[in-house]
Amino acid sequence: MSPCRIVFLTLLYLHFFA
Repeated sequence: MSPCRIVFLTLLYLHFFA
């Protein structure tokens, strides 16, 4: 996976599960 995709998925995860 590209770094920008990893960042996107991390932000999405934090948005829903933080």
